[in-house]
Amino acid sequence: MAGHRAGTLHIVKTDINGNFQWEKVYAGTAGQGFIKQLPDSTYILVGAKIVSGLAAQAYIAKLTKAGIIIWQQTYGGAGDQQLYSIPIILNDGSIVCSGVSTPSSIPFGLLLKTDSSGNQVWLRTYYANPNIDNYIYDVKHTSDNGYLMTGTGFAASQDAWVIKVDSNGCEYAGCNVGVEELGINNEEIEIYPNPATTQLTIQQLSNSTIKVIHIYNVLGEIVNSEQRIGNRETGMDVSNLAKGIYFIEVVTEQGNLRKKFVKE
Repeated sequence: MAGHRAGTLHIVKTDINGNFQWEKVYAGTAGQGFIKQLPDSTYILVGAKIVSGLAAQAYIAKLTKAGIIIWQQTYGGAGDQQLYSIPIILNDGSIVCSGVSTPSSIPFGLLLKTDSSGNQVWLRTYYANPNIDNYIYDVKHTSDNGYLMTGTGFAASQDAWVIKVDSNGCEYAGCNVGVEELGINNEEIEIYPNPATTQLTIQQLSNSTIKVIHIYNVLGEIVNSEQRIGNRETGMDVSNLAKGIYFIEVVTEQGNLRKKFVKE
């Protein structure tokens, strides 16, 4: 069984009749704690871990059958991320787990896939409404090798929320990035210089103001996220980004605006 004790992940092992055998707590971890046993009697434990400078990050650990850590990894970017469901173990040992990402003040749903050693394959985020809380509480593997997630979103009120995605975590066929490239808006947002080397300026051309800015890489991972409440023009430091293609997502009170840029 997995849960939490005094703010850290906590697991308890019993015999078949529920008699206590052993327990473990894992320093520096956080979140609720969910666990899955593998055929060789090892375990995959998920939750969150506090990382200096990055708050809580999504966390996966592989444990021996005695609860000793074999390897552990963290995932995510700015703000808090937490895995919040029993992990799915695929036939090749890959791990898929859902949770919540809160890069700013609004929680988004999260779906993460790693290989059998915990190396990130992709990380996606989802929302029913970008301005109101979005939570994913569970995920199941479907017969077409996709995933079905359930949680709560907000349309007219707090609603049950169901998201169906394919094997790459995409909500539509052919998606290969974490932001919806087909929805990129080229009219209401300007970014310059493009290509950029150290500094990027983002200008919102409509009457709405910028609330949060996310930068995604081509794998759909959030590599930077900053609050910019009340601004219509702002700058972001991109000097630490590797060379390549990225996507800016500007969250405003009237919706989200997206545009591609190149880091040189």
